[in-house]
Amino acid sequence: MIKKNALKSYLQILLFTILITGICLFIMEGRLTGIDDAFIYRAYMRNLANGHGFVYNIGGERVEGFTSLLWTLIGSLFYIISERPVVLMLVFNLLLVSYYICRVCLFINRYFQATHFFSLRVVLFLGLLIAIPGYFEWNILSLMDTGLWSGLLILISLNILEFDIANSKKRQNLIFCLLLILLVFTRPESILWGIFFIAVRFYQWLFLTKNIKQAFWRTTAIFFSFGAAQSALILWRLHYFGYPFPNTYYAKVSADRFANLQAGMRYLLDFFHAYPFEIIICLIAISWATHYWKMLKKENLNIIDSIHEAFLPLFLSGTILMTFFIPLISGGDFFVFFRFIQPSAVFLYLMFVYSINYFHFPLNKSWLSLILLFVLFSSIDNIFHTLRTRQSPITYGCNLALSDMERSKKLNEFFNILPHLPSQGVYTAGGSAFAYKGITIDLLGLNNTQMAHADKIKDKSMLKNHASFNKDIFYKQKPDIVWITSGFVNPNDHFDITKLDKLACWVLKNINEEKKFKDEYTNCLIIKKGEPAALHIVANNEFLNSLDTNYFKVIK
Repeated sequence: MIKKNALKSYLQILLFTILITGICLFIMEGRLTGIDDAFIYRAYMRNLANGHGFVYNIGGERVEGFTSLLWTLIGSLFYIISERPVVLMLVFNLLLVSYYICRVCLFINRYFQATHFFSLRVVLFLGLLIAIPGYFEWNILSLMDTGLWSGLLILISLNILEFDIANSKKRQNLIFCLLLILLVFTRPESILWGIFFIAVRFYQWLFLTKNIKQAFWRTTAIFFSFGAAQSALILWRLHYFGYPFPNTYYAKVSADRFANLQAGMRYLLDFFHAYPFEIIICLIAISWATHYWKMLKKENLNIIDSIHEAFLPLFLSGTILMTFFIPLISGGDFFVFFRFIQPSAVFLYLMFVYSINYFHFPLNKSWLSLILLFVLFSSIDNIFHTLRTRQSPITYGCNLALSDMERSKKLNEFFNILPHLPSQGVYTAGGSAFAYKGITIDLLGLNNTQMAHADKIKDKSMLKNHASFNKDIFYKQKPDIVWITSGFVNPNDHFDITKLDKLACWVLKNINEEKKFKDEYTNCLIIKKGEPAALHIVANNEFLNSLDTNYFKVIK
């Protein structure tokens, strides 16, 4: 009966997840493609599935231009077994996200002894997932590793929270260990999260055994398994790529820790500005912690037993601290809906659900409605706003990838008579490389080790994650064409051939204004005979001189 009820609950949550995902997809104009960075993953997945290894360009350097090894391996399997791997990625995310949301709902009901599945606390939890935008977009529709990462964080946390009531603690320990190993191969942040989770499991054994030596030995196997997995991954990276961390880390994270801290603080301030309700949750957590500390000090209780009495909120406070700590040391990022926080947003919502009970708040249908309405309308880009305008901020990343793909496909056809397609230098590296049959040079370094490692301290005046461009490396790699212009145009239309893309020039640190660049590159219009469209591009002079004048005409 329990399994039957659990299956019924899962199917209900699956339908709920499909419905909300469908609404989000409608808001995103049906863009079932993932964002630009998802196409970077897909390029590696496809190349790996076709036997080329972990490479951005076929025949190019080995580079870890993706953050999650496990997600890349899963995606490459989808490319092997299906001609529609994107559909499999979507189904995988739907099933996984539904599973761990269902597990959280079951935990809430069991903890608060609810008599039916859709209790008021479960409805509140699900309502928060919907009302605060970004969770379903990032964990399902982005087609990134976010859903997998979020699932592992939540499943490990539930393993911890359910440990005392587990029928078999050895089995729970084994599952905990396996989940930790999967966490290691999912994202580099697993180093910090893993240490945190192991420390919590050590405390749990300490509470159960009342013996520090026994607790230590019970945790040793987990710690060594975690350490062995981390060591194996780093050694493999050193052997295969030459570096201990993904190339994305070197391209995005500056060695200037103070600059990272400043950027991380701005990231968190922007988060609280976009979602004011999260401030309330944090204040509640601080209020609870202060209250508990005073109680502990006043009553002079045994520290281990006392902490265990309030284990759930203490653990949730720790997960919230980790959630906000990681962006502080890495500097956050520029993506909408706060990608770094979305995977562990569930912990924030669980804290609020717990706090309502702890502070004896009279949760009923009326209060539930008022809370969700407040959360909904206090959040920037809430679902009503996006439904009314049908413009989701994340749609930009999808449209960018699609336009870059279309541009690369046209480039394939435009230069198809050449013995080799020209190398293209891009600063949007997803859709461009995925569709292009020639060499794509990622000028921002995510998929370019020389560019990523050129400057250890990034220029903090540049856009976050867009600061790795190095002019010396650019001249060394010398792409044949550089996308800082209009692209494909109608040659009969009147347009300013001297006009350049201001954002592209800024990201490339205005290299176009340098004498050396002007000596080696030309802003021009390339016309191919018999083609209705011409290419407005900045091209290397050696490449332009190599073009057959019987087929191509260059207007400078």
